[in-house]
Amino acid sequence: MSTPTSSPEQPIQPQKSKLWPIVLTIVGGILLAFVSCGGFLGSMEDNAAANAFAVGFFAGLAILIGGCVAAVRRSRAKSG
Repeated sequence: MSTPTSSPEQPIQPQKSKLWPIVLTIVGGILLAFVSCGGFLGSMEDNAAANAFAVGFFAGLAILIGGCVAAVRRSRAKSG
């Protein structure tokens, strides 16, 4: 006689936090904007370098805004 075999139960996986990528994005945007601002102010005499740092500053601001938008969307999705 054969006995029925049952598959072993798999342990429940903890849910991964979706907050860390948002926090890292916001912090990265702030750091990029801050460092680029310092580089821009330090290279005022060199026009090409100043332009590169200005682009980095605005890219940092865009990343920061994107992280904030993601945080707002996540909080609205959780509450509603």
